[in-house]
Amino acid sequence: MNGQKIFFENLFIFYNGELPIYSEKDKYSGNMPFYCLVIRDNNVKYENILTPLGNNIKININLYKAKKLYRIWTNGGHKIHTSDNILETDYQLKLLFGKTYMDYLRMGTNNKIHYLKQDLIYRSEVV
Repeated sequence: MNGQKIFFENLFIFYNGELPIYSEKDKYSGNMPFYCLVIRDNNVKYENILTPLGNNIKININLYKAKKLYRIWTNGGHKIHTSDNILETDYQLKLLFGKTYMDYLRMGTNNKIHYLKQDLIYRSEVV
């Protein structure tokens, strides 16, 4: 399987099937490598918002606003992604690192940089 096909399949899985498998997201966000920062918001504020898909969900408004600002800093598009609710965070941490949201809460902060070159961890079980 070629690398571009795997990339699109990984995006499809990463966005929990809500992104068409051969979308043009790579034109707006690039297609590897990418940086992942796991951060903790010690002043979480939750608000309900209506998503582009029409879902009314409760999100961390601090992360949502930060994402909007960082997208401006990177000249628009979708080069910045945030998981701004606990369910999405849990799902995406498992895919990327094989750890849950609760695993990260128990780990605390360590300010370490890890370089990984890998596919999504649970990819083969999902596709």
